[in-house]
Parts: sequence; C-alpha cells; structure tokens
Amino acid sequence: MIKIVVLCVMCSIALFAQQTVIKGKLLGADGKPMALAHIHLYKPLEKEALSAVQVEKNGNFSIKTNEQDIVSLKCSGVNHIPMEIPLLISEKEKTIELSIQLRTHKYFNDLNDVEVVGNTFNSQPETKKAEKQIDGTFKVEYVPNADTFAYEVKGITDRLINGTQSDAFRYDGDGDYYSLLKTTKDSSLVITIDPKKFFVVTADADVRVLNKKSVNVKFLALNLERARRAEQFMDAVKAFQKSGKNMREFGYDWSKDSAHITRQITKEKSLLNRQILLLSYGELAMYGFRNADKKLLGKILEDIPPSSLLWTLNPIVMQVAATDQLQFEEFAKKVVASNPSTALKANVLFNQMMGAKFSGNTEKFKEYYTTLTTEYAGTQYGKIAKERFVLESGIAVGKKIPFFSVTSLDDSTKTYSSDGMKGKIFMIDFWAVWCGPCVEEMQTLHKAYEKYKGKKNFEILSLSYDASPNDVTKFRKEKWAMPWLHSFLKGGFESEVGKKFEVMGIPKPILVDENGTILAMEGELRGDNLDKTLAKYLSESK
Repeated sequence: MIKIVVLCVMCSIALFAQQTVIKGKLLGADGKPMALAHIHLYKPLEKEALSAVQVEKNGNFSIKTNEQDIVSLKCSGVNHIPMEIPLLISEKEKTIELSIQLRTHKYFNDLNDVEVVGNTFNSQPETKKAEKQIDGTFKVEYVPNADTFAYEVKGITDRLINGTQSDAFRYDGDGDYYSLLKTTKDSSLVITIDPKKFFVVTADADVRVLNKKSVNVKFLALNLERARRAEQFMDAVKAFQKSGKNMREFGYDWSKDSAHITRQITKEKSLLNRQILLLSYGELAMYGFRNADKKLLGKILEDIPPSSLLWTLNPIVMQVAATDQLQFEEFAKKVVASNPSTALKANVLFNQMMGAKFSGNTEKFKEYYTTLTTEYAGTQYGKIAKERFVLESGIAVGKKIPFFSVTSLDDSTKTYSSDGMKGKIFMIDFWAVWCGPCVEEMQTLHKAYEKYKGKKNFEILSLSYDASPNDVTKFRKEKWAMPWLHSFLKGGFESEVGKKFEVMGIPKPILVDENGTILAMEGELRGDNLDKTLAKYLSESK
C-alpha cells in the first residue's frame, strides 16, 4: 500500500514537473481588451484543441500544458482576425509569457452581396440576403422561435464574422464569433449591418515573447516570417484572380525572399533555427519559385530528420524537396516509422493515398487506405478516409454514375438528373469560385464548349462548391459567362452528391456517355487534354 502511494506521489510530481504555463495579455488592434476573446491550444495538424480558456476582461490569459516540443496557440477575438502562434515547449522553460495584439478584419471596399446566416442553435442555420438601404446599411428580417438569436455575416470579409448589431457574443468554434440578440419569441427581428460601425484600426498584428532569453524569441520570429510570406502570396493570388486574368499567367517574384533566407541560413548557428529556415526555403518552391536552388532544396531532407516535429509545420515541403517520387516515398516511410507525431504520420499517409488515387495506382491506394482506416482510425485523416473513400471505387472509367438530381441555378423550376441527361454526352464539373485551379480551367472550358456544344448533344453541368449561389452569379456576371448548365451543392464536400461522386478535391471533371457510363476523368479533362479527349468522343466520325 505504501509503495502504491509513493508511486502515485512520484507520478504526480513527474507530471507537475513537465507542466508548462503559457500566459500573457491578448489585446485588440487598439491596444485594448476585446469584448470577448479566447485562447485555444493545439498540437500541430490536430483538429481538436487540447485545452481552451476565455481571456479575462483585462486581456490576461493563462493556459497550461504537459506537452513537449511544438504546440500552436489559436488566438481569437470579436472584430479581429484569428491568429495562430507556434511555440516550442521544453523542460528548460516552465513559463512562456507573451504579449499579443490581433488586427482587425479586412473589410471589402465594395459591399453588394451581403448575407446573414442566422440560427437559434435549435434549428438549421438560415441564410438570407440582406437588402442594401439608401443610407448604405444592410437590413434583413427573421422571425426567431427562441428568446436569443445568433447570426454571422457573409460578404463583408472573406470570412463569416460577427455583425455590427449585438447584445453579446459567442465563439463559433472556428476562430470567429456569433452576434447574439435578445428577442421576443415569434416576433419579427430586423438585423442591421452598418458599415460605418465596422471596427477598423490600421495597426498590424504583433506578438512578443517577454523573456528575451527564451528560445521562442527566434523560433517565433522565423515562423511569423513564414506566415507573412504565405499571406502575401495568397493576397497576390486573390488579386490576380479578381483581375479576371488567366491564372496560368500568374507569377510571384520570390527572388528577394530567396536571397534573404539564404543569407540567414549561412549565418545561423542554431541547428533548430537553420532547420526552420530550410523548411521556409522549401515553401518558396511549394509556392511556385522556379529558380529555387536545387542544392539548398536537397539539404532539406538531409538536415531535417524524419523524426523531427518541425515537419508538422508543413509536411508538403518533404515532397517538394525530394528529387523524385522514389526519394519522397522512402523519406515518408521513415517519417511514419520514426516520428512521434501520430497526426503527422496520418497526414503523410493520407497525402500518399490521395496521390495514388489520382494517379490510378489502385494497389498503393488500397495499401494506404487500409493503414489509415486501421492503425490511424482515430485521427482526422483516418476518419476522412473511412467516410469519403471506399476500397473499390464506384467512380471510375467504365462504371455507371450514381443517381443524382440537382436544381438549376438559373431556373429553380428545373432540375438536372442522371436520368434526364441520358442521350447526351456530358461533363460534370465540380468546381468553386474560390478554387484557383478551377478558375485556371475557365479559358480552356469556354473554348471547348464553343467548339463542341451540340455535337452528340454535348453539354457541361457545373456543380458549385461555393459558400453561396450568389458567388457563382457574381463570378459569371463579372468574370466568365460559363454559358452551360449550373447547380449549387449546399454543403460542398459534405453534400450528398459530392459524397456519391467521391469528391475529395476540385476541380473534378467527369465525362459521361449517353447511357450514363464514365468515359474519362480528372487529368484527361484538364488543360490541353480536354480538347483531345472531347475530340476522341465527339468527332463526327465517331
């Protein structure tokens, strides 16, 4: 009995000794506490938070962890863009003190398509278009069946965020907040979105480690640089897409960043920091830097061992850094065998499974699928594999398409179905306005449609994965006409039709014959291959 008590005490002491406290202040862009703010603690690549705390009214927070090595803090607050902060936890540092300041949302300059997503948490959310008023505000009316109504606004930033009319707020589970309004049950509720009340402060986000001797000072600085580069790149992509130009002409000048990182690598004495810099250089190649130094890329897999948790920051880099597929597969095997992160192993296996799926390597696909759904069944990647894939795919060349029926986006009285499309050779096009590769295909699609429309009753049916049908309407009005059939799949990847067709990524084009049999898929119907494939099945001699 005494031995058991002593053992329990020793275990408690050991656990206590490993505990690290992360504390500090989380403020808004104006340097003041926010109306409501939270800190969530995650392990990289994992979906569920390890723990979470609501920030105190004065902005103070404290969160504890027994984890070692890399963790991520997700900081959020009303009217602000959420921010993820990677930290290095070690036994040498029992307390990490931070000063964090978030930045306000980037509101769109041109507000026209504003929507409100409202609910009472007792029913399905209902999306309504807000009507623009003469004074520049937007109004929408609901009749709640509860005494509290929650809503978020779409179309004023690139995220769903809280509105400008609120009695209180509630965390939405994804880094933003619901606006809560007290209501009278079954009475009309008019919600006003007033752009004049947008909380806008020009200050940028700022994160500081208060202990200047902490290893996290440099660790955090290097990772914030990575985040900044990623954001600037995505902003450039969005701006180019908005211009309506062909995305195949898009290019980003990484020369200054390349030179900067190379200089840092040369001077850096810390092995850990040098590894982060190498990872950063690999990301330039991932973002399309064609002049990347191959020798430097080669150093990535040499200097960052498969067992390193740094790979959780960006697993894709290991594939970019590999000289060929064989080297990548060999390195990936070592990651799965030696890395302590279960989430990273599952991520690597999932990406390999996806690659095997799209390349048509059935044997490899089955191997990765089986491993994921057995050994890694509890991870988010194992669950997705189980939910979305089957060992014997029903969506393949030579197989019949599943039954589907969707409503026309242009005329709600019409439907398009697998039965109704019989007698036509048609292409199902799963896509979205937000999908860069989808937009890249627009010029090719339009040329092909103009050339082949009507031949053997050829038609295109585009099924949108966008957040709202209005996104498609606006895109067709301002960018590409897409003069063929359209429907909107509510829920996107979670939609019934999307699951039936095993859609894991878009664009996903599928060519179907007059009897509902799949003729071609994916790469055969993209870029220059589209015309070649359509000519094969639609030429007059056929």
